[in-house]
Amino acid sequence: MIKPPHAGQHFTRAHYPGIARCFTVRNRMLPLSGQLVVGDGVWYQVARDLDMEFGKYSFV
Repeated sequence: MIKPPHAGQHFTRAHYPGIARCFTVRNRMLPLSGQLVVGDGVWYQVARDLDMEFGKYSFV
């Protein structure tokens, strides 16, 4: 889950193009084998680039 850094903040439609653009750039920087299977590392980088937080939750 990627989210704004402060609990009171909410996403707006303005956030999505930046997230998509940053994800695309970061994913293209990976070798081709890494582009086919996107790991959490790309999302951590995207969150850091956009001053957001990334967290994982397991549903077990």
